Amino acid sequence: MQQPKYIWVDYPQGMESVLRLVWPDALVRQDLFHVFDRYGRAIPEEHSLRRTFLAGMRDCFLVPYQSDAPLLEVYARKSCLAVGDVNVTAPAFVKFWNDSKGRWYVHADAHARQPPSRECCFRAVPCMESS
Repeated sequence: MQQPKYIWVDYPQGMESVLRLVWPDALVRQDLFHVFDRYGRAIPEEHSLRRTFLAGMRDCFLVPYQSDAPLLEVYARKSCLAVGDVNVTAPAFVKFWNDSKGRWYVHADAHARQPPSRECCFRAVPCMESS
């Protein structure tokens, strides 16, 4: 059996020792959605840059498939928002995205040991899948 290189779990502190019994060399990491949630809960709702920071963080790691990117633009236009201001965790967006069969994938830099490039994090629109 081939060992996985990474294992993503909800709670790595509680799972790491058990998973290492089976896959001793795998890196156990917290899944991206729980990382986003942890940051979102840590930043006060009233902080003036909270939405901007969380949107930038999302756009660094979650990338729409090239074929699905127009869906994000459609939703932003319908909601009178800039693409970078769309809250992808809002129930209305989740319903729209699921109904439209939209897909996300995790940006390749999200799995690197180094943080994603500054260029990706500060774009006004989400990073797109490279051709």
